[in-house]
Amino acid sequence: QVITGYQASLSVQVKVRDMARLGEVISAANAAGANTIDGPWFTVDDPAPFRAEAMEAAVKDARSSAEAMAKAAGRSIGAVLSMSSSDVGVSPRPLARMALAEAAQAVPIEPGELDISANVVVVFELE
Repeated sequence: QVITGYQASLSVQVKVRDMARLGEVISAANAAGANTIDGPWFTVDDPAPFRAEAMEAAVKDARSSAEAMAKAAGRSIGAVLSMSSSDVGVSPRPLARMALAEAAQAVPIEPGELDISANVVVVFELE
């Protein structure tokens, strides 16, 4: 076996809190020779309160659905017999647009949005 060349890669992750400078940072990376730039990805430092809010909304939705089904059957729901949840998901929405600019200009970046979702299974007593 004959080695004909080498290939190397290096990944760097950068957190930028000032949205006004994000395009400038991406352009600087590009100017410094970065030939593959993934992202940007938008996150929150502490997703816990948003996850709790999503979980609460999911449980309320489950109760509302159960009440509607019970009413259609001429019954009502009682106590919660069991409840479980799957992992709460945090998904960044794709950017509306991201165009590469000339080296002297900053890449235009629009703020992103996050979808935080929760899935629950609630079993109610049927009265």
